[in-house]
Amino acid sequence: MPIDVKQGQMLIRKIQYLLDGLELNATDISNIEKDLMLGYISSLYELFLFNEQPDSKPMTKPKKVVRNVTKPVRVTKDIKEIIHPKTVTKPKPKPTPAPEPIPAPKPVVVEPPKAQAPPPVVERAPVVRVVHPNHESLFAFKKATDLSEKLRDQPISDLSKAFAINDKLLTISKLFDGDANAFKDTVKELNRLGSYDEAKVFLSNNVVEKFNWTAKNRAKTAKVFMKTISRRFL
Repeated sequence: MPIDVKQGQMLIRKIQYLLDGLELNATDISNIEKDLMLGYISSLYELFLFNEQPDSKPMTKPKKVVRNVTKPVRVTKDIKEIIHPKTVTKPKPKPTPAPEPIPAPKPVVVEPPKAQAPPPVVERAPVVRVVHPNHESLFAFKKATDLSEKLRDQPISDLSKAFAINDKLLTISKLFDGDANAFKDTVKELNRLGSYDEAKVFLSNNVVEKFNWTAKNRAKTAKVFMKTISRRFL
């Protein structure tokens, strides 16, 4: 029975996304997340549960191995030359002439290096990073007016605990191309910053263009993400 490969790949992606989400908050795993993981694993197990029938193939006779036997090489040298080699007389060494006296070296006068003027110091203007004009719409949203919205928009002390498992998986998939490590590093850096303006500058220069948050299918999710980030600096 053939396996539904696409179904298996989809289940593996769901398991991977869920594992990436649990890695960010491994000490606080809810029963719903456990049941969801067990359900994915059970579906994957049932998909691969089938009986394999071994293929019956006729046995073939083993081929004979033919070994190449090399013939011995005859020695063509004369045996007499080997037994009675000719004696070679070495010439007598010539006497070596006496070495000529080495003249005394002349004294070398080293002039002190001339003092050079230090190179001029060029002062560089500090690099000022600002929010790109095309990104302003992602960071702007209306303030809460009624009581229910104000209660929902309470301050957040730690952004790594501010996202539910479904919101976290959606954000990683939509805004970070499925890269859970990129999401984790971004949240860690935002936690370190001291104001919402710093957070906007950081995201505009390092994240928005990289993951194309200004696209139509990502802008809405990016605005929801930024509203959650703003609660860190209330």
